[in-house]
Amino acid sequence: VLKFVIRIACNKVWMRMRRDYGTRKRDVTREQAIATLPPNIAECLVDHEPTAEEMAIAAELWQRWLAPCTEKVRRILELRRMGHTIEEVAADLGVGEHTVRRVISHLWESSRS
Repeated sequence: VLKFVIRIACNKVWMRMRRDYGTRKRDVTREQAIATLPPNIAECLVDHEPTAEEMAIAAELWQRWLAPCTEKVRRILELRRMGHTIEEVAADLGVGEHTVRRVISHLWESSRS
């Protein structure tokens, strides 16, 4: 009887191991690097949208960046952020394109230092 019980226990362990480690579903040799996948599949696996935390950080930084700016500079930056071209921003605000470029360039340089 003891041999029989031992044999049942061994079979149960063996079946469990075969189920957990012998199936293709859990086979670690099936793993592939994303770089080796075809471009159309790899593109679907990568999330390009920012996380909620990244959005919150960006909004806070944007507000901090705009705080010391004048109303005109703030409007230039907001229009550019909405996707307007430099020409459209200049026409909307009644200033020259060079002025818009200079403001953006000045802010870019001051933020880098």
